[in-house]
Order: sequence, then C-alpha cells, then structure tokens
Amino acid sequence: MESLLELCDNILASPDEEDRWLVLGDALLDRGEPRGELILLTSAEAVRLRVRCQAPASAEKPRVLHLGSLESVVQRMRIAELTDEASWTRALRLAPSQTNWRIGWHRGAVERLSFDEASAVDVVEVLHQLEGHWAGRLCQRLRLADVASAHGAAKTLVQHAGFRRLRALSVGDGPILEELLVSASNVRELELHSFVMSESQLQRLLDAPWLDQLHALTLAVELPPGHAERVADCPRLRNLRRLDGPFKREILESSPHLSNCRFCVWMPSLLKCRQARRTSRMLAAV
Repeated sequence: MESLLELCDNILASPDEEDRWLVLGDALLDRGEPRGELILLTSAEAVRLRVRCQAPASAEKPRVLHLGSLESVVQRMRIAELTDEASWTRALRLAPSQTNWRIGWHRGAVERLSFDEASAVDVVEVLHQLEGHWAGRLCQRLRLADVASAHGAAKTLVQHAGFRRLRALSVGDGPILEELLVSASNVRELELHSFVMSESQLQRLLDAPWLDQLHALTLAVELPPGHAERVADCPRLRNLRRLDGPFKREILESSPHLSNCRFCVWMPSLLKCRQARRTSRMLAAV
C-alpha cells in the first residue's frame, strides 16, 4: 500500500491527471481525514463544470448537469463546510515565529507559498517542514518578494527537494536567481521581478538548462535596449504559451519562435507602478 507521500509524488508527476487526485482522496478517507471528501467533491464539481462547458444547452437537449442544480448547490455548501484553512495551517506544525510567509490552499493541500522580507534559511526551513506532511508535499508555487541570501544558503535552497519540485517560481535579483540560472529545475512558470536585467543575466537566462520546458515567462524587470529582440529571437522559447513584460508587441509577433504564445505587453510606466505597489505593500506589512 502506497503512503500518502508517495501518492502526492504521483500527483506532482502529472498534476492535471484527475485520477491521481481521486486515489489520494480515497486514501485520506480511509485514514479518517475529512480532506479526502473535499478532494472527491471538488473533483465532482470539476467534472460538472467541464460537462457544462462542453455540452451546449438547447431546447431539444438541455444540460443534464449544470451549476444551478440542487445537487451542485449542496456539494458547494459541503465544500465550504469542509474548508478550514486555519486548522490546516496548524496541522502543518510550522514554527510560530515564522510570520513572514503566506500559504495558498487548493483542495486541502498547500498550493503556493509567498515570502516577504525573509532569508533563504527561513525558506529552506519551511520547505523542510512541509516535506513530511502530505498537504505540504504538494506545494508547487513559490514567490520570493524580498529574500536576502548568501551564496551558500541560496545554493542549499535551490538544491532542496521541495524547491526542485516547484512548477512556478517568482524571484527577484540576487544569489537565489544566480543559482537558479545554472541549476536543474522542474519550473514551468517563471516570474523575474524588481530589478534591471543586465546583459550577463539575460544571457544566463537564455542559457538556463530548464528554459526549453517553460510554459510561461514574466519579466517584470527593466530591459535595456536590444534585450527584447534577443528574447524574441531565442528558439528555446518555442514552448512558451504566455510571455509578459515590457516589450513592443510587433517585436514578439514577428518572432517565428513565439507563434503559439499569448502576450501581455506593459509600458515602462506600468512596470514602475507595479514596483511601487509592491513596495507600498511591503512597507504596510512592517
């Protein structure tokens, strides 16, 4: 019989495969964990949404399953009843002194972590504590807003098993980014924010061993002249589905490597507004 951690690893190998979530839900119910029911109910609701979207209603053939049905309303009420994020957080038994992070939940499991004004040592400690709990094991998204680090601690963080399993990462300038650019990673969505990207940093990004696997890239940074063209001309970005940043749309649309990619183009003034809002949020939290 597989352990809960092994079942979580199966989900991480293919997060969109619903059957793997159902197996975990059954296993949790067998152990008396209410979140097993939550997983099964959210799965049923997901199926209902897909049926509703894929089967257009008509006078001759109305939808059999729809969000307005009594069964759906009862299910959503039960989902709300089972949702207890405060209790879930206590069950993780994280050190109470660590107050500079926030948790985002999905189906009773940790989906994302966000750190403000932390150190790499803090991040490693939290990831290590999450490793042993099935709900923490499923964390796939990490945002590091202002994380200070020496190179040694940054390397320890980037090589941590929990970090290497991440599929989405948001990080600013510093040793963590430098280590990430030369390390193996499972990241599929990357956001770089709040710094002026240098020539050498752009080159290391375009040479990163995991660049070919990226599905989404957000460059919330200042790009010197000519950098946007280098990004658009990079053949290793051919698998991108979304690219956001301070680009000129015509540069991206003319690239043969970004034909399947959606763009969100920002003006430099908008980037400065984003940075100002981030700074004000950080000051308000002090």
